[in-house]
Amino acid sequence: MEKNTASEGRKLNMEEKRKLEKLLLEDIDRAATTYREVRQSKRKALESDAVRKPPKEVRELFDTNERARGDMERTERSLTALGFRIEGYGSGRHLGVGYGSAIPKFLRSFDEETEKTKGALQGLKRTYTLKLFAGGEEAQGLFASLVKELVSIVS
Repeated sequence: MEKNTASEGRKLNMEEKRKLEKLLLEDIDRAATTYREVRQSKRKALESDAVRKPPKEVRELFDTNERARGDMERTERSLTALGFRIEGYGSGRHLGVGYGSAIPKFLRSFDEETEKTKGALQGLKRTYTLKLFAGGEEAQGLFASLVKELVSIVS
């Protein structure tokens, strides 16, 4: 019977197969890692080139978007100057009234009139309290007189 020689090969035992498997898998993992790194680098270069020199259609769309943003900012500033503002987000955006120092003129006038009337009503409290405690004939017509003044102030 002949002995197995190196040229003929011999059967590997399980431990040797496991070691070779480990080496094979490490080689594959190294190759995969190298491949990923190379592809990531190339992708970044492609992205950089695409942004630096975009296709004509992309450049036109970007420029249109930038003009639209500028228009939007200008119109929002104009609305604010008139006492209005854009409220909400996305498709839920709608026109709203400004607040603080940027409210519409008609609301400012309305608020001033409201404050004036509130002041007049506060003044009536004092006046009618004095008339009531002054006594005499004036106390009898206080309610009729008050109704007339309230109607003239609130109307």
